[in-house]
Amino acid sequence: MVERWSDTVLRIAWTWTGSVHDAQDICQTVLLKLLTSPRRFAEERLERAWVVRVAVNCCKDWKKSAWVRRRLPLEAAAHAAVHLPEPGESPVLAAVQALPERYRQAVYLRYYEGYEPAEIGTLMGCTASQVSTYLYRGKAKLRNMLDRNAYQSELDQVQFTEAGRSALTDALMAEQAGPPVQHRSLWMKRGMAAVLAAVLLVGTAAAVTASLWDSFFGRLDPGEQAVVDTLSGGLPGAVSAGGAMMTPMAAFGMDGAFYLMLEIQAPEGTVLPPLDGENETYQLFGDDILNGEWLELREPDGGDPAISYSTEFTWLEDPDPADNTLTVVLSILADGDLEGKVLHIPGLWKQTDGKAYTEIFSGDFDFVLSGGLAEDSLLAVDVAGVTAQAPCGTLTMDRLKVSPLGLQWSYHYDENAVQAAAAENGRDAVALVTADSGEVVEFSDIAIPDTELLLVLKDGTQVDVASSFSKGGSGWMEQSGFFARPVDLSQADYLLWGETEIPLH
Repeated sequence: MVERWSDTVLRIAWTWTGSVHDAQDICQTVLLKLLTSPRRFAEERLERAWVVRVAVNCCKDWKKSAWVRRRLPLEAAAHAAVHLPEPGESPVLAAVQALPERYRQAVYLRYYEGYEPAEIGTLMGCTASQVSTYLYRGKAKLRNMLDRNAYQSELDQVQFTEAGRSALTDALMAEQAGPPVQHRSLWMKRGMAAVLAAVLLVGTAAAVTASLWDSFFGRLDPGEQAVVDTLSGGLPGAVSAGGAMMTPMAAFGMDGAFYLMLEIQAPEGTVLPPLDGENETYQLFGDDILNGEWLELREPDGGDPAISYSTEFTWLEDPDPADNTLTVVLSILADGDLEGKVLHIPGLWKQTDGKAYTEIFSGDFDFVLSGGLAEDSLLAVDVAGVTAQAPCGTLTMDRLKVSPLGLQWSYHYDENAVQAAAAENGRDAVALVTADSGEVVEFSDIAIPDTELLLVLKDGTQVDVASSFSKGGSGWMEQSGFFARPVDLSQADYLLWGETEIPLH
């Protein structure tokens, strides 16, 4: 198993983390999972797909909770365990590794593993259209450097040495033969009331929030925690229906972004159905959308909000799969004010890999988003005269707002000039358009110019948006992008729009 899959997992982890030591840690974790939970596959391609999925999920877990990672005893051979190309030896690989995280991941899965955008979206936890955007922007940054064969041959050089593979095998065997490992739970649900009471005796409510949000973002530094504290307001009340209960445990947000942590308790006597590994999941919606089985935002009167938004949710580690309780974090991202909006959750379902839904319980679980939505945390930046060059034309910034949670910006361009340039350069530009029938149609002859917007910190760190959506028309675009974790803006230096620096102060 180590011989067959160690290099594959190493490359995935290195692409995700950019660190050879973290990649080794993740590789060890993945291979240990494969070793302790063996499966049989009719074809090697099916086994490879399963290995890739497990590796990607471990990378996601690493990103959220790197501070609790466990290292197997490879330190003695760490200096000689992995071969990496020498600087300058692999220019395409170096260029790809320099891409923002989401672009780098999409490019790897598309041009090395050969996955289609829809499959990449499943692995990355986003839509196929978002993947197409990541690939389009990534290729635009790489220009003509991204030759698939060159990229594959260069990445093939990232591999374990014989000494490293031998040390890895010894460590895995020792781990498997040792006593059972007591896995530390990131967030223990049993006895939570007693834990909260104890914390309140010795600290503040902010200290409770810190311990909970660490389980979602990974350990927050003091500046990041200060952002969470500033944006934390009153919690919505618990809601019960049909014997089930959803209880808010923590929440924070601002104009355009809201994070809500919920404890979900199924009706008494309900045993949550087990999930079949990576192929199944729990969902907060069913498949009968027309009859209300849909997670959505509503106005207080039940109407549709006049904003564009997206809702994502992440299930936290369940320390006791045999009980009837789960914990989830909902991330609500919008291009407008969320104050007073109502989050409607229709219940809990189990979803199989084939998109079949089994209802666990249903009801009306409504939560009003209010308190702590600090609109004054949005910093309007002076962008008069700011332009950037896209592959098909010049973009002119119209509006830009920065917050500790993300960016909002709009720009315009010369539509005729952009389409003419796209046609002349023969570029493949993809846009998804909704027809009158409601069908989403893909047009390949419409060019939508864009260039990346990054926040650069004083230490040189570049912060890109992990989730985004946009709307636009002929000659204009509006975009909302959100960071993967809170950002302490006191450490921000400037914004980088393509090659154009935009000062913040």
